[in-house]
Amino acid sequence: MAKEEKEFGGTLGAIGIMIFSHFIPFYFALSLQYNSGGLYFPSSINEFIENFKETCSPTWSNFFLYTGFFVIQLIFAAILPGLEVKGLPLPTENNRQYTYKCNALSSWYLTLIVGGILHFTGIFRLTILADNVGSILCVAVIFSDILSVVIHFYAILTSQTCRMAHSPIYDFFMGVWLNPRIRILGQDVDLKMIAEVRLSWLLLFLLIVSAALKQYETFHTVTWPMIFILTAQLLYINACMKGEECIPVTWDIFYEKWGWMLIYWNLAGVP
Repeated sequence: MAKEEKEFGGTLGAIGIMIFSHFIPFYFALSLQYNSGGLYFPSSINEFIENFKETCSPTWSNFFLYTGFFVIQLIFAAILPGLEVKGLPLPTENNRQYTYKCNALSSWYLTLIVGGILHFTGIFRLTILADNVGSILCVAVIFSDILSVVIHFYAILTSQTCRMAHSPIYDFFMGVWLNPRIRILGQDVDLKMIAEVRLSWLLLFLLIVSAALKQYETFHTVTWPMIFILTAQLLYINACMKGEECIPVTWDIFYEKWGWMLIYWNLAGVP
């Protein structure tokens, strides 16, 4: 099996990126909570610990909220209609071509409809996301780290690895499994592709909508900067969903393995 060339500064670079990636989202969350988005400077370690506990402590309710969204999107990926597109031949799997069901647009519209109904009927207020963003972030980080470990060792134990650098930390960072798939309701669902667009950008958009609704509830107006970011994300995410059939032949799907780097940043870093 070919040994992979190291990128991102090799093992030391991977360690540095993983440490920084765990620091910066929480720093942003604390800056938002305690300094209206300005730089956050706690006066002591005790203050930092107390602020972190108050803002970013994970809860079971937010765990079920986050994982529930994850599971719902996987079910949508399995059952909703969409184009079926073949990916590029994979040299590491004897030029096998996987088939991808591109139904992100259906998932996008259905998620918006269901979210709107739940919010305006009062069954589930979307402002809950804005109220618990720090806690949800912590849940996402923990979930992503655990999922990365599970995917890594499952691939090794089932001999589904490829292009390993044979450096444990670097291989964990970059990934060892190219095409992780699970069977849901009789359909193969590609985890890497679902995480690429739906689990990342969909959740980000819901968080922005939640922030806009919270702003309106608090100040009875929505500011122009909020309108700008909401419009920009709406246009961008809508384009991603419409163009999903182009994703199976991209570098991310064809070449990049599903390791900590992609898992963490798609499931925790982007949203």
